Amino acid sequence: MEPSLKEVKFQEAEWPDLLEAAVTAGAVSGRVLVNSSEPWSFASAVSLAALHTAIPIDAGISLKRSLPVLADLRGRWASQAEATQALVREGVLKNVTMSRIVVQTPQLLAEGFLVDLAVKDKLFVMWLDDLCTNGTQGNLLFRQVTEFLSEAGRELSIMGYFAGSEVVADCTSSHSEISLVSDFAPNLAFFSLLPPVVSLKQVPLLPVPKYDPSKIYVALLSSDGDNMQLDYNSLRPRMEERLALCARDRDLGSSAAPRALCPPVGWTISNRLMEFAPTVLRWFFAAANRTRDADSFLMGPSGYGFLHPSSNTKQAILRNLTVEAAEKLDMCAYVHWDSYNQEPAMERTVAAYAHTTIRAVFSPVQPAFPPVVAKDIVTFTETKRWFTQDRPEDIAKHLNSLLPGSTVFLYKIHDVSFADVEAMAAALSSNVAMVGHRELSAMMHEHYGLPNGASLSIVV
Repeated sequence: MEPSLKEVKFQEAEWPDLLEAAVTAGAVSGRVLVNSSEPWSFASAVSLAALHTAIPIDAGISLKRSLPVLADLRGRWASQAEATQALVREGVLKNVTMSRIVVQTPQLLAEGFLVDLAVKDKLFVMWLDDLCTNGTQGNLLFRQVTEFLSEAGRELSIMGYFAGSEVVADCTSSHSEISLVSDFAPNLAFFSLLPPVVSLKQVPLLPVPKYDPSKIYVALLSSDGDNMQLDYNSLRPRMEERLALCARDRDLGSSAAPRALCPPVGWTISNRLMEFAPTVLRWFFAAANRTRDADSFLMGPSGYGFLHPSSNTKQAILRNLTVEAAEKLDMCAYVHWDSYNQEPAMERTVAAYAHTTIRAVFSPVQPAFPPVVAKDIVTFTETKRWFTQDRPEDIAKHLNSLLPGSTVFLYKIHDVSFADVEAMAAALSSNVAMVGHRELSAMMHEHYGLPNGASLSIVV
């Protein structure tokens, strides 16, 4: 249980009762009316509701009709672009939170996803089917919004999800906006009210092996933890499965093959949970304390947030935010996702992390980084991506076939079970060693004669 909630009394409530309580508490000042048959107006309705501390509600719903109508959007616009352009023209952007916007489908807005957070934090909400199609009105509007909010010296996060281009920064002028995937993340307004995470400490490292050129070293990373909705949904049952298996493995003791027992795992996880869902982040870190130091955390793509770093025109901002988050969460590495075939630009981006708390980079992008960047940071390439249709024995066969001396990582898609992980580990050859990502980094720093410590520095 979240410590700050131990004395809190929870009560299940129906929607009318919840609305009544909100009105009584002064949390709702009026209504923004929409028609359910006009989904193109939903995003703008939520933006106006956020601006006026109101509720966006279908005009046909007979709840709290005594609340004043602060905006009636029925029949006002005929398209997504028209609805978005109207709010931009009316100067709404000047009065909303500057560091974040929401890009969310009308369908999910109608179900309430991210509406609560948008209203609480006064976020601008938009949806344009063509926002990432160059030359369209939607893309021009998207660029106009992001250019206004993403001024020099400031980072802009785009919450929600746009399936047409996961890296929405590719669709803007500065290519610096962070995709903070959160389209199905529930109750963020509530969770973000809890005491934020100031810092967390990870479990101690496992014994660091001495590099042996006759062995194959593999770090297993669990993907998609940078996706906040997955931190809530599929990754929690995965961690619970992991805890149950590791507890069973401890009971089995020497009666089972030690190589298959609770092998080390590096979990990618969103550092932004510090702000938006601190209790979720604390839960994961506490869970890692129950696997005898076998579980650790690193940042997913690409450090502080998801974008293509080598295309980012505000690299110093991203670098500083990544280093700061890594310091707070006791992290030494991140997954570097980037545009393909930009090796020189990628290497320059990673070199900026030299002599900071970032000691290692794990990259699925080809061509690969050099094994050492800036005489300080060790890098590792993805040997294989493990999907649910892949059989554990086939993954083991692939790892067994690697060249002796290899130091790589295996990227496990989040929904691959840990029962399959243990089955794979049991089928590995004796010269294949599964190691934690931190231990792999420390081993290679020692092997290359590099310092493994870090000092915090900020680029200006």
